[in-house]
Amino acid sequence: MKKHLFIVDFLIFLLITIFFILPPLFLGAGNYETSPFTSWKMPLGQIILSLFFLLFYFFYIKEEIAQTKAYLFVFNSLFVFSSLFFISLIFQIISIFFQSGQASLAVQKPQGPFELINCIFLFLSGAVYEELLYRLYFPHSLILLFSRIKVKKEKLALIFIILAESLSALVFSLAHLYEGYLSVFNAFIAHLILRYAYKKTHNIWCNISAHFLYNLLVLFIF
Repeated sequence: MKKHLFIVDFLIFLLITIFFILPPLFLGAGNYETSPFTSWKMPLGQIILSLFFLLFYFFYIKEEIAQTKAYLFVFNSLFVFSSLFFISLIFQIISIFFQSGQASLAVQKPQGPFELINCIFLFLSGAVYEELLYRLYFPHSLILLFSRIKVKKEKLALIFIILAESLSALVFSLAHLYEGYLSVFNAFIAHLILRYAYKKTHNIWCNISAHFLYNLLVLFIF
């Protein structure tokens, strides 16, 4: 991610944190009045968020995307999707024995083509928004801001990187607290998988496709 003036990077990071990172952390388990998966209307708010971060991505982040052949792109996306699905399956099995730790969210599958289209838009825009925010911008910005702190010891610089990655995983997992504590652990491991996949491929679109496919399939299977 390209460096800008420190004050510009810091102020934008502060605004993104205040308006996008912190609000989901105040939604505790069961704090939604209704489940987000019972009413399938066009998610205009989520679409606007994803479009905002797409513009933010192209005009501010300016990431250099690694050139990936089509078959490698498909393979990487399917591999990440399979890893996410496997972890989710494990937590589904665990949840059978720890129902008391889960928030009771009623989930209704889309009924008819229009609800299905709305569902697709919700999951696609959500995947775009979450990958650009949690897997790309937030951890990379933390690392860049920490890198401005001049340190002589390499071990201390490594601690800053570990701290940035840990904070990114923590805020993403806690953003899923409304779904219950097992979902927090599931989201934590999912973040590690997705973040690692991005760092290996340097192509956020692999993450987005895997994330979207995972959300869509899990809804209909679980």
